Amino acid sequence: MKISLLLSAIALCAFGRAVAGNPDWPDGRRLPERIETTRLTRTVGPNRMDASDSVVGKQRLDRWFFGDFNARVEYLLEPLFSETFGGRIYRGATDTAYVLEVKRVANYKEVEEQLQKEFPRVGTSVTDFAGLSAQEQQTRLAHNRKMRRAMAAERLKRYWIETHSIPISDRLADRLYTAAKEGVFNVKPEKKRYTEDGYEIITTKICDGDVATFRCVVDDAVWTLRYHEPEGRLKTLSDLFRAMIADVGAGTFDEAKYLDALE
Repeated sequence: MKISLLLSAIALCAFGRAVAGNPDWPDGRRLPERIETTRLTRTVGPNRMDASDSVVGKQRLDRWFFGDFNARVEYLLEPLFSETFGGRIYRGATDTAYVLEVKRVANYKEVEEQLQKEFPRVGTSVTDFAGLSAQEQQTRLAHNRKMRRAMAAERLKRYWIETHSIPISDRLADRLYTAAKEGVFNVKPEKKRYTEDGYEIITTKICDGDVATFRCVVDDAVWTLRYHEPEGRLKTLSDLFRAMIADVGAGTFDEAKYLDALE
């Protein structure tokens, strides 16, 4: 038992030294393992897959989309009222060229319409809800929570993922990788200002909107950033990925356009 604990401690120390001293990490600094705010969550974990944890840093739909291995770059967008889609970049089977693989939920509308019928929630205006008794409010909220959980469990069973792949140059793959790595490392949520009754309020919280996930492999680590309504350079990168995915799906992908955008 003591030997096992000693070996585990040695392995952890070795991993920490390797990460801290790796010149590929920006500015020679070590990225904190976890940072969480009201709008984003950033994690760093070992680049591994196993039966218990599948892929470190992958949760929800991104494990379903990209759970078979860790690609060099991965991007997933979960819009509020439309289908989830994403893309990843990795070396092809021959290991001679990079592949841009894009995926989307092709039957989103049909599945959502069916789930709404099977698991109906009770809609109530704010005014009507306030007029209910405390017991009625709790009953209605509990019912809607139960329906949401049931819908969430059924979605992954019914969604069908459409996949397209095209080869891309090392140049484009490297530029996208650099943009993703620097974006995940340097992200800082901007503070939004608005006024309410004459008082200025500063907030970084958004209650709805798109959720984007950026992931990249850096040597023996996986960096993951899950961002609610990305902004700044990450919004620009998210929009670029979104456009690339649409072009691949439509058969109109022009690599030169994206190389120019990444200059």
